[in-house]
Amino acid sequence: MDKLYQVFLSSTFVDLIEERRAVSNMLAKAGYMVAGMELFPATDQQQFEYIKTVIDRSDYYIVITAARYGSLSGGGISFTEMEYDYAQARGIPVLAFLHGNPGSIASDRTDRDAEKENKLVAFRDRLKSNRLVETWNDVGDLCARVVIAVGNEKTLKPAVGWIRGDQAADPKVMQELARLNVENARLHEQLRLLQATEIHFDPDLIGPSDNLELTVSQWHDGKKRPPLKLSLRIGLLFVNLYDLLLMGPREDSLDYKIASVALLLAGEQEMESNTLDALSLVRLRDQLEALGLIKPESQSDGSLSGASVVWMVTNKGRQYASSMRALKRTANHY
Repeated sequence: MDKLYQVFLSSTFVDLIEERRAVSNMLAKAGYMVAGMELFPATDQQQFEYIKTVIDRSDYYIVITAARYGSLSGGGISFTEMEYDYAQARGIPVLAFLHGNPGSIASDRTDRDAEKENKLVAFRDRLKSNRLVETWNDVGDLCARVVIAVGNEKTLKPAVGWIRGDQAADPKVMQELARLNVENARLHEQLRLLQATEIHFDPDLIGPSDNLELTVSQWHDGKKRPPLKLSLRIGLLFVNLYDLLLMGPREDSLDYKIASVALLLAGEQEMESNTLDALSLVRLRDQLEALGLIKPESQSDGSLSGASVVWMVTNKGRQYASSMRALKRTANHY
């Protein structure tokens, strides 16, 4: 990309640690710089003054709510809402993600305080006014929606970013750096595949180092675009889906999530709506199952309409993903 964008991630902290980590990782993989309270938890006014300088340097502001309003400042509002007010005042584009069913959240992840509950309802209403908001119900759903929303916002409202026009390097140099980054990633993947010799795959099958063709359908301005054919390395796709698959997602919720990751890996632009076609989804599931990386399981609530298939990562899949991600010992390391 020509510019590097900083995204400020705002939410209550203790009850959303897992969600914040997953969203931060997904945004980092998509090429964004992520800033948030992990480095400077907003617990007092002095700390908040520093956070304002970080928000000033951010291009986009994300706020995530669940079932907690959070710690109150001296003014009686939460630090999360104070961050939101400041981002609004500075004119930074705001993307809001509200839990779709906060009443279903376990009590130990709620405030259990009538005053704070009322403040949370009022804050959610503020977030929903004058803007479209996204709702989420699980961490995988949240990650996919965040990455898609930031990509769309970047297209609709390009920010200044961290490479300004008067300081940009020669375009030819940037193109060469981009090519070298792709080549470096490819070589690293090949090295990891060579080092993962203890994991056996049937040589008669298309394996992790082979490509699988997927078809993605896209809609833009309400119109369906021609199907996009993507050829992606199976192992690379699996490793990038690994965090999502650890949640045991339902197959009927994976079409747009896998499409989003596949487009990012292929360097293709996301549109307003992106879905993996049914045949590609089944082909990918069958191949990952044949390689022993996932185990599809049937779930049912007792009714025919409630039956679904979930993708569960196997021990072999965990071993493969961890071996691909793990830091490797260098030749001169003792």
